[in-house]
Amino acid sequence: MTPSPHSHELYSVDQVRALDRRAIDALGIPGIELMRRAAAAAFASLQRHWPRARRIAVYCGPGNNGGDGFLLGALALQAGYQVMLFALSGESRGDAAAARGRFEEAGGQIQPWSAVTGLPVADVHVDALYGTGLARAPEPAVADLLWRLRSIKSDAEVAYIAEADRINGEGLRAGFGAMRAGDTEVDASRKVGAALVEAGAYRPPYAQINLVSHAKHRALGHRSRMLGPIADYALAPGDLLFVDAGVVVGAYWGEFNRMAVVGEPSDEQRRHHDAIREVVARSVDEALKPGVGFRRVIEQMAGFYRDCGYGEEQFSNYLGPPFMHLCHGLGLASSEPPFVRFDSDAVLEPGMVLSCEAYLRADSMTYGSEEDVVITRDGCRVLSDRDPGLYVLEAA
Repeated sequence: MTPSPHSHELYSVDQVRALDRRAIDALGIPGIELMRRAAAAAFASLQRHWPRARRIAVYCGPGNNGGDGFLLGALALQAGYQVMLFALSGESRGDAAAARGRFEEAGGQIQPWSAVTGLPVADVHVDALYGTGLARAPEPAVADLLWRLRSIKSDAEVAYIAEADRINGEGLRAGFGAMRAGDTEVDASRKVGAALVEAGAYRPPYAQINLVSHAKHRALGHRSRMLGPIADYALAPGDLLFVDAGVVVGAYWGEFNRMAVVGEPSDEQRRHHDAIREVVARSVDEALKPGVGFRRVIEQMAGFYRDCGYGEEQFSNYLGPPFMHLCHGLGLASSEPPFVRFDSDAVLEPGMVLSCEAYLRADSMTYGSEEDVVITRDGCRVLSDRDPGLYVLEAA
């Protein structure tokens, strides 16, 4: 994955620890002073990048990184900010304990973090949880907090994802335009990959291309697996082709699927694909709104299937085990939390970037449609180009 342009590696973990120890032992700089300097630098960066921010939420871990957060919170209070500070533990040790005291002396109140509390409304969220000392997986409650923080994207992050979606859409259109009868899935994958690079994507492997087609079904004698291997079977007139592709821009993913048919589609092919497009479009336009629970979104989606004339066999996996997701998050991974599932008590929040995808199975083929959206304060905004329907490939 391409490193973020905001990421600059200066020193290794061992080098940072050695510099800290030298500053304390050889230069006589107290540890609490190093914390103060780190907090001051972080607060200055916050003011520089978010000059209009007035409400900040700070999440402090049990160690020295948490100490930096306590002191940043104290500086923010002194500068007139509204500060909500959450601590993972009820006490701190050493320099971190002194930093905790300074925050309280500045008039700050420390709240315990609870996974059921949810994220507070803030202009900026500050992660002061763990530093170089973390050598294990975080506790479940902390992991939940980290994913909640990651699930709300900034405007800059949304812009990266929107640009990745633009490239993906342009690449898919050009790739389908270059395909014709006689091409294999391997040929199709190469043409999409070349088109994505031409549209501005980084070279593979920073592109994701998954394909499934009728050609594979004919060769194998059964329905193709959605994520099965790309095969060297030739496409023939009447064959459907499903392509799920994505690219990375500034370390952020944009990805969605589109479908094509070799030659003019049959009435049934068009009906099935139009139906699944409607399920996704109505989910986006009618269900994905801030404050709506994930369970309610799935219930609405099931209703859209019914409205299109399809029975529960097409959507039962959403309502019961294995509880398939209708939406997954997009960000530093092509699929990450949150997952909009029936067994989740979570709700949609502004800033979540989601890939909304739905499928139905008919005629030994999986039909799919997918759109990328960002949840806004009054609904959602579509980042991908709306699915135009089946692309028609040259039949001869």
